[in-house]
Amino acid sequence: DKCTVDNFTSNFNLKQGNCFTFASSQDELRKTWDTVKPGPKNGLRLELNIEADEYLTSSTVGGIKVLIHDNLEYPFPEDGGLIVAPGFYTTIGIRKTNIKRLSSASAYGDCIDNNGDSTGENFFSDDGFRKALVKSTGKPAPSAGIRYCNISMFEDLDCVDRAQIRFSENKKLGCTDFCPPSVQA
Repeated sequence: DKCTVDNFTSNFNLKQGNCFTFASSQDELRKTWDTVKPGPKNGLRLELNIEADEYLTSSTVGGIKVLIHDNLEYPFPEDGGLIVAPGFYTTIGIRKTNIKRLSSASAYGDCIDNNGDSTGENFFSDDGFRKALVKSTGKPAPSAGIRYCNISMFEDLDCVDRAQIRFSENKKLGCTDFCPPSVQA
């Protein structure tokens, strides 16, 4: 099958800028793409134009950040992934490993069973940061899908940085630390 631009959803990330997800659970087509054969001829192949002139002015790097995650997870490219330099052919091979913890949350961690609506291992801390940012500044984080302050202004970036520091210093957030990773590279 051939994929098109319709198979990608977009969102904005404060640190990475414009992000695009292939075969997201938010994809209106709801098509899943599977392969059982290994090798570069049997997987997803992309040719991308990085549009360097559209990069954030605060960015000092160019290229593509590739984050491979479950399609039901919210992507956090700042916490993982691979950086692919522009102008080069790159091949990435992965193997997916699912880890299912035993059901007793009190004995084996505080992961939640949410019937397939996976939020991912970083969701709780990132969601906690967003809430802390709104509480301390009155302004939501840009990836919350709400209009955010102008990130090209240094005062606004400084405000977010200060909130991130306060959030990371707070040890009593109740964030989930023991959720299973869904993808192992």
